[in-house]
Parts: sequence; C-alpha cells; structure tokens
Amino acid sequence: AVVSTQSTGKLMKTKEGVFRKFAFVGFQDEEQSHGAVKYFNKTFIDSSKIVVEVALPFGDDGISRPWSKYSEGSSANRQGLAEKKTKRQEKEEDSEEEEVDEEFEEFLDLHSKKRSIWGNDEVTAKKARVADNQVKKKKKKKKKKKKK
Repeated sequence: AVVSTQSTGKLMKTKEGVFRKFAFVGFQDEEQSHGAVKYFNKTFIDSSKIVVEVALPFGDDGISRPWSKYSEGSSANRQGLAEKKTKRQEKEEDSEEEEVDEEFEEFLDLHSKKRSIWGNDEVTAKKARVADNQVKKKKKKKKKKKKK
C-alpha cells in the first residue's frame, strides 16, 4: 500500500457548481505523488475508471489537448459555441423573415377587440342606458315631490 500525506485537494466545478469530473490533489513531495500515480492510475472508483497524472505547468508542451466542453480550445467547446451561434443566427433570421400568417392575424383580430356576440348588442346596450337614465330621472322627480 502507498503511504503518503495529501496536502491539498480541489474538485473542479463549473460556474453553476456542477462537478467537471476531475480534481487536483497535492502531496508533500514529488516521490509521494509519483507513488500515488502508480497506485491509482487506471483503477476504478465505483464503476468509473480513473486516470491519474502528474500535473504539468501551464503552457507546457507535454500537456494533452483539452477535452472538456468547458475548456477553451477543446473540440467539444468549439462545437458547442458553433451550435450556439447557429441557433442565434437561426432566431435572427426567423425574426427577420417572419411571414404573416393570415389565419393567425384573423384569430388575433377576433380575440383582441371587444366585439358583440349578437348583431343587436350595441342597440340593446344603448336602449338599456336610455332606460336607466329615464328611471333615474323619475326617481329624482319623486324625491323632489316628496320634499315639497
């Protein structure tokens, strides 16, 4: 068994807090880190095979190309950006080339305006207002007569 002392550890996550499926583990000396690589590389955690490598300095020529969709420069990242751009372009094109749907326009006209259900609704409403005014006038006259 490997006996080593881990000094640091960091799980890498996205801005939203989703684990990116890799981490950095620091050891007190280089010998311990190489022992951990030999012991843990190509082993399994639950049913997931893990790869353990020694971290290289940023910009080192020995670094393999990025593979994560979150890493700039990876093919997955470029593909995701291209898909986002094409979706945006499609939306812009759709909004520019919006065809007028005559049936939809008719639907909007019918449902956006206050319209009468029966042909005589307006006439009936006017008659009702006139009748209400007449009733109010009669009540006022009766009140005036009672006061006298």
